[in-house]
Amino acid sequence: MDISKLPRLSQTQDVAEKPATQAGESEAKAATVVCPHCRGVMPANSKFCNDCGARLGSAVADPGTMPDVGMGGEAWLSAIIGLVFIFLGRTFGAFLIAKLTGHAFHTEVLWPSGENAGSEVDYFSLQGFQAISDMGIFLFGVVLLLEALVLTVQSMSGRRRPILLMAAVGVTFFTTVFNIYVVVKLMSVGVTPLVSLLAIAFGGYIGFIEWKMLQSGKVRGA
Repeated sequence: MDISKLPRLSQTQDVAEKPATQAGESEAKAATVVCPHCRGVMPANSKFCNDCGARLGSAVADPGTMPDVGMGGEAWLSAIIGLVFIFLGRTFGAFLIAKLTGHAFHTEVLWPSGENAGSEVDYFSLQGFQAISDMGIFLFGVVLLLEALVLTVQSMSGRRRPILLMAAVGVTFFTTVFNIYVVVKLMSVGVTPLVSLLAIAFGGYIGFIEWKMLQSGKVRGA
């Protein structure tokens, strides 16, 4: 037996194993899934995003080439529901426009008795806290429209816009806190404001997602 040949066989085996090792590393690197909400990259077998907590799909893709069809659909849904909420709170919208344009806003409701009998009731003096209820509903519609804008911008550019996200987080936080105030006021007079309760639940979730998107963008330098 020619012992001098043994090192050559060993080297040949190393060369043969090297491409296989590189291929394995490439496959491991490619086995990732991208969160459709915050664009975080997770292992392919992840069921939930470690950044924002959203449920992940089974598709495996590279962040730079993943289509944002799902995100675009969510943007449309948020926009449509947002417009519905703005329509439900349209009285506050009309009041806001009147104030911004310097016009008088008429409730067309008169005081039935007392020292103000016969005069028009101010919007924020209407019975049942109607004004703040309308305001909470209207603002939640704005929150949904902002969320739709955030998702649309991200799906079109593939990047987050920190300023837009910060504005969305701020409006969402204020609206959620305000709707908590609305719920407390209405429940104090025996009214259960279901719409405001929904605004609190979904507003908290939306704010959490937007905050995680903002924090994830800062970490990744987006």
